[in-house]
Amino acid sequence: MNKEIMYDIKGMTCAACVIAVEKAALKTPGVLESNVSLPTEQLRVVVDMSFDESKLYKNITLTGYKASAIDNSETLSEKQNKKLKNMRIKIVLALLFMIPLLYVSMGHMIGLILPSMVDPMANPFGFALIQLLLTVPVMVIGYKYYVNGFKNLFRGNPNMDTLVAIGTSAAFLYGVYGLIMIGLGNHEFADILYFEVSATILVLVMIGKYMEQLSTTKTTSELEKLMDLKPKTALLFTGDTYVETPLEQIKINDELMIRPGDVVPTDGIIIDGTTSIDESMMTGEPIPKDKTLNDEIIGGTVNITGAILMKVTHVGDDTVLSSIIKRVSEAQMKKAPIQKLADKISGVFVPIVLVLALLGFIVWMIATRDFDFSMNILVSVLVIACPCALGLATPTAIMTASGAAAKHGILIASGEALEISSKATMVVFDKTGTITVGKPTLLKVISLTETKEDKLLQIAASLEQQSNHPIAKSIITASEEKGYQLSKVDNFENFTGLGIKGKIGETTYLIGNEKLMLENKIKLGQIKTITKDYSKKGISALYLANETELIGILPISDQLKDGVIETVKKLNELGVKTAILSGDDINTVTYIANEVGVDEFYGSLLPQDKQNIIKTLKEKYIVMMVGDGINDAIALKEANIGVSLSSGTDVAMSAGDVVLMKSDIKDIITLIDLSKHTVRNIQENLFWAFIYNVIGIPIALGLLTLFGGPLLNPMIAALAMSFSSVSVVLNALRLKRYKGVKQWKLKSTV
Repeated sequence: MNKEIMYDIKGMTCAACVIAVEKAALKTPGVLESNVSLPTEQLRVVVDMSFDESKLYKNITLTGYKASAIDNSETLSEKQNKKLKNMRIKIVLALLFMIPLLYVSMGHMIGLILPSMVDPMANPFGFALIQLLLTVPVMVIGYKYYVNGFKNLFRGNPNMDTLVAIGTSAAFLYGVYGLIMIGLGNHEFADILYFEVSATILVLVMIGKYMEQLSTTKTTSELEKLMDLKPKTALLFTGDTYVETPLEQIKINDELMIRPGDVVPTDGIIIDGTTSIDESMMTGEPIPKDKTLNDEIIGGTVNITGAILMKVTHVGDDTVLSSIIKRVSEAQMKKAPIQKLADKISGVFVPIVLVLALLGFIVWMIATRDFDFSMNILVSVLVIACPCALGLATPTAIMTASGAAAKHGILIASGEALEISSKATMVVFDKTGTITVGKPTLLKVISLTETKEDKLLQIAASLEQQSNHPIAKSIITASEEKGYQLSKVDNFENFTGLGIKGKIGETTYLIGNEKLMLENKIKLGQIKTITKDYSKKGISALYLANETELIGILPISDQLKDGVIETVKKLNELGVKTAILSGDDINTVTYIANEVGVDEFYGSLLPQDKQNIIKTLKEKYIVMMVGDGINDAIALKEANIGVSLSSGTDVAMSAGDVVLMKSDIKDIITLIDLSKHTVRNIQENLFWAFIYNVIGIPIALGLLTLFGGPLLNPMIAALAMSFSSVSVVLNALRLKRYKGVKQWKLKSTV
């Protein structure tokens, strides 16, 4: 029998680390499936009976990482907060050395006074030496980048850490070379020392990693909020009394009392009583569902009205809520990270540069027997080919684009999210709270007698003022907006799942559904035709009657958000397919889908149903899922790119790769457009960084000298290196000027 085991993994920093650990795990006998989550730093394996755990530990250790059993002494968010603290300390310590380094290295350029012992004119050797002494501690603090970078290089899988390690090492070694030359009397090297480059790059990378960790920690903490939906205790019926019992002690077939306002502790069926259950955390629908004898209820939902007795049918990991938590976590692990184009290029480029530098040194040493000349070649190649520009190409563009997106109310979690957004071919929307407002709204009041509509609304609101049902609140809100004074209600009765009865003045009124009317012998007649038509459009109709006759109808519905229809039309113009996934009934979904104009739609879905449909759609499309509820969390994780609304739940927001802070559906178009601009900018950066090296490396290797030209001076190479980095950064900064989609004018459909 197969089983699933989780492990903590230490030492991972990037996608290459994830791939290395997954491959090492799969090499272990008995491991059938291997998935690593970089944010949680955990490995999930599915194993059979032949699994040997000791071999798994050995294989992972050989890759340079450490696997251990899950440590439950701290929560995941506590572990990550501790990691954040350590990262902050390292950044502060690095800054304590970097700031004076920048002062010494560049202060004289802007007129700052330096002590004579480190003045480049008075004491060039001291000037260079103090920079060396200030740089080394920063490199020691950032040693992990060198360990991981060079480790991945030697493993044949260079990554961004490799770029950082090679780039900063080249700059540092050039500085050391310059220091030696100054010591030998060549003081012109004091003008160009690149120690500060090493330190600054390291500190900026540390800050970037810290920001990534902040995002990861938030995601983890919000996932733990989902776990907190489970109550810690339940009221267990012992035969003669109710005892508050820890949830882990509850067993199948136990009987539990659920009071109004209580969170349902686990899955079960009602064996006594009737009530309304708020299932919005599961279905996303704001209107509570009426529940009676033998109806199923789900753990994590909220009991609204009546007290009920339930029999437990599922406990622990078998409950629906537990399965959602598990699926969200698994989906996060199974989502394969996108390999950056820069990483792919560096995988070939970095080893080639190292080989060329060494070959250049050896060939020229053999040809000239001139060590200084050959060292000049070696240093020039390393410096001019320093992949700083290549390393800056992607993160600088992503950082700038993320800032531009934030100005438009769009928070993007990663570069991967930007890249995938640019390629989306299908946008799938949740219905309630995403393309609709997400709460019932009274559309109008229809009078069936001589009584004015305003009077009917005042009567209805007065009856509903003692109810906390969302529909009741919509009626009260409509009344408050008109400034009506509510009347006193006597003999108030609430019929769970049916409606309300009460006396205002000398008249008794009823407000509720068709069943309440029929039980009180109120004839509906031809009015049923009107309400049936409402039902087809996803509109709920409340009946208002006195003791003898029906006097009014109150149609209530969830309304479309502004800009939804325009957004769908714009997506169609861009060649992007659209769909709706909803937990609402199919009649309502059909009507909304036709109004909006989507290509596909699905109704009456549970969270796992949404996930399965997304899986199917991914076979044909690159899927962007847009949602706002807990019920959307699995689908958001399953999609190629998940987009959450800030108006939604914290769990949904944490499950999304992108958050729309204004909850404006039109921002989907801005997201796709900006992501396309960003990917294009990255490609431009990578092209120019690569071309620069294609031209510069042959010159550094001494190509010009073969034709009587000059030998490239390492100082000039260093200047060229800096210029390439600056040009890449300046190109990336163009994204700051992003103004959004230029126009919303749609093409004619005629």
